Amino acid sequence: MVQRVLAAKQADIELGLARAREQKAFVEKISRVLDKAVMQYSVRMDGRFGVCFCVDAEAVEIRLRRNSVAETLRRYADVQYEAGDKLYVSCTAEDGIGCGIVFGDLPQ
Repeated sequence: MVQRVLAAKQADIELGLARAREQKAFVEKISRVLDKAVMQYSVRMDGRFGVCFCVDAEAVEIRLRRNSVAETLRRYADVQYEAGDKLYVSCTAEDGIGCGIVFGDLPQ
């Protein structure tokens, strides 16, 4: 039983690594766009290899910053608004490739 559990976890890790490799170019592209827009941000990856950009923003400017980022990224990707002033940005060329953008820090 231990071997089966370890094999399943190893398979999950391999799938996650494959996903990370597939989305690498897209995530780097989003990073370059945010860099050009002179945005301060950090990048986080969760345990399932999902990427989230955390853009620095004061509470009073979050909506303005979110709308500005959304308009800028629409040239390169599909942008969807999510609850809580979050964005989800997905690749137009490949299904299943995307990342999240939050303004401020990730909610706990």
